[in-house]
Amino acid sequence: MDPIQRVDALLARMSLEEKAFQLTSVMGPSLFGADGADPQRLAARLGHRIGQVSGLAGFGARPPAEVARAVN
Repeated sequence: MDPIQRVDALLARMSLEEKAFQLTSVMGPSLFGADGADPQRLAARLGHRIGQVSGLAGFGARPPAEVARAVN
């Protein structure tokens, strides 16, 4: 299947809600607590699906090694 056909097939399977959530974003630092990635914050902010997580290592919020541990 070529890329256009794959996109069309995916869009046909997605609900309107799923498509709308693809337009949303969460800033990565909002997912962290004092001890790293916070399960409650993750559930609250990612539980309804999102399009992307932005700025995980941005704004100097967390050292690169900590960001890598959190996302891997």
